[in-house]
Amino acid sequence: MLRESALIPIEAEYDKHLVKLNEPQSPDSYAIIRGIPANAIVIKVDSFESPDKIFKGSNGECKRADYVIIANDGNKKRIIYIELKRTKNSWNEIVKQLTGSLCFIRYCQEIGKTFWEEKNFLKDIGCSRFGVII
Repeated sequence: MLRESALIPIEAEYDKHLVKLNEPQSPDSYAIIRGIPANAIVIKVDSFESPDKIFKGSNGECKRADYVIIANDGNKKRIIYIELKRTKNSWNEIVKQLTGSLCFIRYCQEIGKTFWEEKNFLKDIGCSRFGVII
């Protein structure tokens, strides 16, 4: 469904898996997440063009977080929204970015259901409103 250019590869290190996330605009903002399942999907959500050609953006509807991780470790299925930020005074903006990524995942759910005819696409993972701020 997604282009390879929107995905971040999972790397192996000492028989475990990790993913390296960075913020291109701020080279010293990065995160390494270790112990990630090998089958996880890491999406660079803000790699696609902003939807501001359609939406006004007055309520933050054009924002999205940096990354979304969809993981299934066999015991638990989860979606994690990640925004890499260095400023402390932008809590409302960060919430809007995380919420925009939630909407992106819900859109992917509908695409999977409709065009791939997978009625339960991402259903048992759920799309919560929780995010991770690093």
